[in-house]
Amino acid sequence: MGLRGRVWAAPFPALCTVSGSKQDTAPEPARRLPVYLAARFRNNRLGKTGTNGKARGSVKTSRRGLLACVLAVGLSAQQRPASAQEVTIDGVSFADRPGVLFVPIRDAAEALGWSVRWDAQEERAYLEGKPVPDTESRQLPDSSTLLPIRALEGWGAEVRWHADRNAARLRYQDREAWVRYGEKRVAINRATQRMRAWQGDRLVLDTRVSTGRRGHGTPTGRFTAGPYRARMHYSSLYDNAPMPWSIQVSGNIFIHGFHSVPPRAASHGCIRVPLYGGNPARWLYRWMDNGTPIVIADGWA
Repeated sequence: MGLRGRVWAAPFPALCTVSGSKQDTAPEPARRLPVYLAARFRNNRLGKTGTNGKARGSVKTSRRGLLACVLAVGLSAQQRPASAQEVTIDGVSFADRPGVLFVPIRDAAEALGWSVRWDAQEERAYLEGKPVPDTESRQLPDSSTLLPIRALEGWGAEVRWHADRNAARLRYQDREAWVRYGEKRVAINRATQRMRAWQGDRLVLDTRVSTGRRGHGTPTGRFTAGPYRARMHYSSLYDNAPMPWSIQVSGNIFIHGFHSVPPRAASHGCIRVPLYGGNPARWLYRWMDNGTPIVIADGWA
């Protein structure tokens, strides 16, 4: 039970009950297995995971005139058990929102016994039947919706910060959870041309990159982000080339956005990050603090 698990692409209809359409409910033994959803559900802003026993759906016509499924995950009020043990959630913070700790709404919903759903017609997430305001929310690169922990007070949760634990305690009726402010770290694998970023134990970003080609190899070792960073930097070595969302790694080596990021070493030494596909370069820039540890190696260090 809970919302943790994997979601894989499958032809529509998915393994959920869809009113007004053919029923394709998962058989009883499959309730403990990953729930298979249509590919477009991958970006439903509830996150890519969901194995709470049964997904509930109904067919609507979207803004674009297409059939869309309103996907609801979480337990009904009659199904919600009381917390049996302490729940700890890794929060997410952003360099451009200092002092604000965010939590994925699906994690908060699971911990506090709330329902959460994504309405494809309205393109909006609902928590306990109440819409999540776009003005307060943010997204992880996998499209999971985040809310500031203080915003949960609008749903009746008690939020208290505990400096001794570097975490906030959430309480709702007889449910309790802790959202911790975890340390950030970044790893770049030259062998696979991938970059991963974590906050606490949460993998917040996994993206392809292009490191330095032969003769311009990206150095390996342990570094820290900064101190220089810029939304738009221009190369002083290579024809004033634009380098959006630049974060200094060491000297003239930067992590930055680029329009061409092939799955091989192709740069002059910098770490190129895509500007497309959700713009992970921009997301990383907004998330990474100066001083964040960066490891560059020919494997996952």
